[in-house]
Amino acid sequence: MVTRNPCTHPGDIRLLTAVDKPELHHLSNVLVFSSKGERPSCNMMSGGDLDGDVYFVSWDKGLLQHLS
Repeated sequence: MVTRNPCTHPGDIRLLTAVDKPELHHLSNVLVFSSKGERPSCNMMSGGDLDGDVYFVSWDKGLLQHLS
C-alpha cells in the first residue's frame, strides 16, 4: 500500500505490486515508481509528483486486509 502524505481521499491509496529488478539493487530505502503507462502512480495520489513529496508505504497485512 502506498499513499502520498497527506492522504486526503480514499482514492489516494494505491495497492502496488513490488518487483525485484537487479538493476535497482544499488538503491536502498527508496521507492521507485514505474514510468510505464498513461499516468504515473505517484500522480494518481492527489496529483503527486517526484519533487520532494513524502509517501507512506505499508506492508502490514492487518491494514491491507481492509483495503482489498
